[in-house]
Amino acid sequence: NDISYLKGGKVQNEDYQIESKLFYHNTNSKISNFKETVKINGDDLQISGKNIIFTNDTIIFQGPTVIQTDELIINCINGYSKKSHKLELFDFVELNSHNQRIKAQYLNRNVKKNHNYFEKNIEIQVDTSTYIYGDQLNQIDNQSNVTGNCIVVLYNNNDSTTISGEEINIDEKKDILEIKNNILMRGTNIAGKCEKMQFKNQYTTIHMMSEPILWLDQSQLTGKEIILQTMGNNLDSLTIDKNPFIIYPNDSIPYHNQIKGKSLRGKFKNGQIEHIDILGNGQLKSFTLEDQSNKININNTNSSSIRMNFIKNDIKKVICKRSIESNNRDFEQNDPLLLDKKTIYLEGFNLKKR
Repeated sequence: NDISYLKGGKVQNEDYQIESKLFYHNTNSKISNFKETVKINGDDLQISGKNIIFTNDTIIFQGPTVIQTDELIINCINGYSKKSHKLELFDFVELNSHNQRIKAQYLNRNVKKNHNYFEKNIEIQVDTSTYIYGDQLNQIDNQSNVTGNCIVVLYNNNDSTTISGEEINIDEKKDILEIKNNILMRGTNIAGKCEKMQFKNQYTTIHMMSEPILWLDQSQLTGKEIILQTMGNNLDSLTIDKNPFIIYPNDSIPYHNQIKGKSLRGKFKNGQIEHIDILGNGQLKSFTLEDQSNKININNTNSSSIRMNFIKNDIKKVICKRSIESNNRDFEQNDPLLLDKKTIYLEGFNLKKR
């Protein structure tokens, strides 16, 4: 009832040519077991592994196995393929395609529908310095959806930036990755919050939308939309095209300096903000504690161009360049006007908790 070879051989069936060192076939159960250096060649795929079992319509993989098609290379430990239409893999999976590598503990693949479902410890490597993590990954054609503990990590030569949210959607055709809900950005030189974020242009442009907030050390930046441009995952430039508002603390007194305007442009150097320009309708409100009188001076300045210079993300100088109108006023520290919002805040002031 058994057919076998023990010193290497080949078997040909309707779909595949199979090579191995050891082969056992039970004619009653019609189960074939190939062991040691197994190689399977078919029209649409190649499989290599240590222990592979054939039943009527199923190929079972036991131990390290490599499955290769024209578009994919899959490394796995255990699993099975059913009628070349369904693939289910357990314990460990690594899928390599032309544009990414995916690792997980589980994969259920519907070949006909081009649908992949990954589960547990998802890691998507987009390139050598950009990774995506989550608990579940659904892929249909060029659309991917990641849920559960979603994280994007951007590595560079000096640092890494971590961005978390509730859901990640990737559209490969449009070259867009979108993160939704409760988004937090964390890095050595930067932090941020928003409810919607998009990566475009091969992950080089980051759009923060829906109540975006960006912190550069102690400075808070807000606006309609915050756009960060990167090079090699290093921050390169910053743009806010509508309603930029900057709030930064005063070292000596409990009042916040403020700058707002029509638009904002910023430039980074070595991962740290170097300067920021407020362009059009610039307004500055700053506070100073007078040394001799111990009074608080409030400066209100309007300027069509305001530049902020930074050293190690700390504001060192603010320069008003054109069309300058300025007024100063001193207040006693117990002056009730210092409790008046119109006195101490520019319109739109909204200090957020980090």
